[in-house]
Amino acid sequence: MAIISEDDIEQALLSRIKQAYGYELLNCFTASADDLNDRSNRTDKRHVVLVDRLKKAATSLNPGIPEKSINEAIATIMNRRVGFEPIAVNRELDGLMRDGVPVEYDDENGRSQPGIVKLIDFDTVNNNQFLIHMGRTNVSN
Repeated sequence: MAIISEDDIEQALLSRIKQAYGYELLNCFTASADDLNDRSNRTDKRHVVLVDRLKKAATSLNPGIPEKSINEAIATIMNRRVGFEPIAVNRELDGLMRDGVPVEYDDENGRSQPGIVKLIDFDTVNNNQFLIHMGRTNVSN
């Protein structure tokens, strides 16, 4: 009888999800936790958000919002919330992901306008990108 490893199960499941749902797979394994060449394009292993992918998605989902406001929304998401209760932080980030990030920007007449930077399109699922990353190492303080 063949022995099935945890990796065999993981690889079979990942393959099935990729085929059935079109998810992209990203293997971020590196031999050293200090190695930033893990294909995630992170500049710091403490970051769990893949900023370049988030910016690309936010730009695509919010064509009427200026790049400066999209960058501000991403900065809001990336803001380190040190010293806050983890449950409160999770609720805040959940709300921002679900409802979008409030921003203000100047319209073509120079008037300040409120806006919402959507991070996920719940109405048209195919407008989103789905990624499974494996072997990602996070470094904490």
